[in-house]
Amino acid sequence: MGSLIFTFIAKNAYWLCLFIGMVGLLGYIAGFKKGGRVSVFCVIIYWVVAAVCSAL
Repeated sequence: MGSLIFTFIAKNAYWLCLFIGMVGLLGYIAGFKKGGRVSVFCVIIYWVVAAVCSAL
């Protein structure tokens, strides 16, 4: 079960982070101050996931 979730996240990390980042950016534009942090955090998480996946 755990490896199934990891495989799903590894294969779809780009689209997951893109969607979450866009929602955060739209929230920031709409006035939600933490939306910018969500977008930046999502980019960092994507880099970490991509690095871990390339190492495996």
